[in-house]
Amino acid sequence: MGIRKIVEDASEAIADLVLEFVTDRKSLERRLAVEGAEVDAVLLDAGLPSLSSGDALPLFIEKLVPRRIAVLVARETGQGYARRLALAGASGIFPKDTSPETLGHALKAISNENTIWIGRIDPLPRTDRRDRLSERELQVLVGICDGLQNKEIAHGFDIQEVTVKMHVRSIIRKLGAKNRTHAAMIAMDRGLIG
Repeated sequence: MGIRKIVEDASEAIADLVLEFVTDRKSLERRLAVEGAEVDAVLLDAGLPSLSSGDALPLFIEKLVPRRIAVLVARETGQGYARRLALAGASGIFPKDTSPETLGHALKAISNENTIWIGRIDPLPRTDRRDRLSERELQVLVGICDGLQNKEIAHGFDIQEVTVKMHVRSIIRKLGAKNRTHAAMIAMDRGLIG
């Protein structure tokens, strides 16, 4: 089901919200770039071709923050990817088969500065949302959890070892960890990597 149909079915619950549809990423970026554009919340379809590859959607969400972002995902979307979207700044993540009434109320709540999670996506602790890791930091964190040394992580991403060290320091600071081993333990406990 397309995003327009989903939102139209939810229209009774969101009757007082001004809705605007854009069909692709470039149109949305142009719309948001208009000076004085009052856009409180954005509902993204994770299946858009320009956003569906690997890191494209989390990186795009990071660009849209501090706007409130809701994302419609396929029911089979994994917890790890959903958490990456949340860490990037998504205010809500909803399966596409969420009932129109429930989605409508959630969109209304999101536009009022609330964070809503529906379906099988667990909410993140508030500290995880405040101290968001960048996409590259998450990638480095996966390497740390896999027991890789900085040199090996750098080689895997074709970046300098000093850059990896910078990311490791940032990860440790953001997670409130004592060292890289402690950061890996925190990441595993919080389910930050999938």
